[in-house]
Amino acid sequence: MLRLLFLPICFLLLLGCGNVKINGALQTSSISGQISTVQLTSANDMNGVSQITVVIFLNNNNSTTVNFCGNVVNQMPVGNFVTVSFTQNQGCATLTFVAIETH
Repeated sequence: MLRLLFLPICFLLLLGCGNVKINGALQTSSISGQISTVQLTSANDMNGVSQITVVIFLNNNNSTTVNFCGNVVNQMPVGNFVTVSFTQNQGCATLTFVAIETH
């Protein structure tokens, strides 16, 4: 009986530390469009100051803004049609795939 209680108690203690993350399956999103604007900026978070790349995609007269974690400016050529995949985190998205359409 004591062994059965040991694991749940350890689990609760680890969660109380604040530095332990238990993630389920990551959900990937994707977007395609012409890159209109790319701007490197910074934001304050728990770890200090982090870089964020703000990208505006244009597609069918609609614009969508995605805030990517880190500096991905070199992967987002303004004026090109791009398809990206990413996972959404708290505050920014982690880029997982980039395809740049070439003519």
